[in-house]
Amino acid sequence: MEKYHWPGNIRELENVIKQILVTATDSDIIDPADIPSRIKATRKPPDAEARVETAGPTMMPTAISQILPWDEFQRGYILTVLEKTRWSVTKAADLLQLNRSTLFSKMRKYGINK
Repeated sequence: MEKYHWPGNIRELENVIKQILVTATDSDIIDPADIPSRIKATRKPPDAEARVETAGPTMMPTAISQILPWDEFQRGYILTVLEKTRWSVTKAADLLQLNRSTLFSKMRKYGINK
């Protein structure tokens, strides 16, 4: 994890840690298998030239190509938390630091139901 570039800075790190805590197979120990593959795939921090690629008139960080669209990520993350909490919306909302009504709203938005 130290070698990953963290283009999203502290917010990305925070989200990855939350994801690991929710999806870890053993709640006491974090194994390399629990770390997302896009983080493990990084062998060294990219140099300035490798960080940016040109896509038409815009410039985009290379790491962005490995990131899921927000809605897809959020839907999968909510599903993972719900499965981890055995579909307890109250517990899932607590873990996600959301109000239950907000979580229900997101579940409707993403078509999530048991």
